[in-house]
Amino acid sequence: MADHNDIEMDQLDDLAHYPFLDFPPDTEAFSRCQKLREVQMGPGTAVDWALLEEVQEAERARAIIGEDTPWSRLFDLSFAETYRELVVEFLSTFIYSETGLQPLPGEAPDIDPDRISFSIFGVVYRQTLSQWAVTTGLYYEPETVTPLFTEAVTEVDKEELLVFWGLISDSPWLGTKGRVSGIRDPLYRYLHRLISTSIAPRLKSREWCTDRDLFFLFCLLTGRRCDLSTSMALYFASAYMRQKRGLLYGGAFITHIMRSVLPFDQHEPAMLPAIPPVRLDRRTASGMRITHRFPQGLRFVGAVQDQVWVPVPLPQMPGQGDPHMPQPLQGIAIEDEPPHVEQVHEHPPQHPRHVRRSVRLDRATQAVLDGLVADSRRQGRQLDRMEDLMMWAVGQLVNQSRAAGIEPPPLPPPRHYPDDPVQGEGGAGQGDAGAGQGDGGDG
Repeated sequence: MADHNDIEMDQLDDLAHYPFLDFPPDTEAFSRCQKLREVQMGPGTAVDWALLEEVQEAERARAIIGEDTPWSRLFDLSFAETYRELVVEFLSTFIYSETGLQPLPGEAPDIDPDRISFSIFGVVYRQTLSQWAVTTGLYYEPETVTPLFTEAVTEVDKEELLVFWGLISDSPWLGTKGRVSGIRDPLYRYLHRLISTSIAPRLKSREWCTDRDLFFLFCLLTGRRCDLSTSMALYFASAYMRQKRGLLYGGAFITHIMRSVLPFDQHEPAMLPAIPPVRLDRRTASGMRITHRFPQGLRFVGAVQDQVWVPVPLPQMPGQGDPHMPQPLQGIAIEDEPPHVEQVHEHPPQHPRHVRRSVRLDRATQAVLDGLVADSRRQGRQLDRMEDLMMWAVGQLVNQSRAAGIEPPPLPPPRHYPDDPVQGEGGAGQGDAGAGQGDGGDG
């Protein structure tokens, strides 16, 4: 019986028989193809509505995802076959340009230039962003001229994402990631798994929520308009950079794109055996430790494994007019300090003066120094902003806990660092001693 490595080598050999993967050497497509041929493909992963019905969370999930929305289409389209040779060709040739592709010979520049380019079975396709949105199946053509598409975003401020993470998770955010196990709501963890196996690059384990994961989860749960088709283009444009040891997802969407641009009978006979899609079913949910069988049946479970999860409404993210939330930090122009002007007296002073001669810096050094000063001010304002956001988030969580009848635990004591002064030494020790004398006096 052939082992897994033999099967992988057989698949690599099979790809050599496809002429549309025979890219000229010393080209970007050739280099990408060599990398992608060694990457394993993950299956399309979709919602298991039967499971969500069983755990009585289907209604809440539909309220979040919506009916016939870009998000619902994304999760529906993920239940499709993945064809290895198709994925390798598509990602080897995929190009996304923010400013627009170069016009073809003989074409005049367009106010809406093509920004997407890819090949399927050796045929090159070029599309505008709106055409691409329709090709992906995530948007209908009439929607591409509405705010649903024109006002959608592909990123939000990091500060806003950190506040959101504090609202849904008990785990700290560690620079660029946070532990998925810290997310309190099991349904949110289920939705994160769908995101991490579809549109978000997986350079880390699925047990981590990355910056990109958090952006998509933020948009999905708060209703912020997210440009899913452009986000998908960003994912496809960088997919070849991923590490070989992980799984490459997104092939189900590429299959749909192929069927959008080609007649059905032109692609099926020549394909390798497909990688079938899967649903996030009972087995997956059990492995994620978000379900448990109780006397009343299978249910989502919270942090305490013997208690049925009771959903808690997500606190609404503040808007511009929320009086309880500091306004978002805008771009702050740091103006240079006005040059010091020496005061000129009409008459010399009556008493001798001490003269201190200033050091005159060259322009390059002065520019560096001015930049450091401006950066210091900007960072100070950003820290102030972060403190405001965290105070607001903590207040929301405390109110939410008390509304549920749960008294928040006491704050942890301050941390101690190796360079902290020892008690009894320096100003801190003297202050403690003074406080102790005051207490004794009251006694």
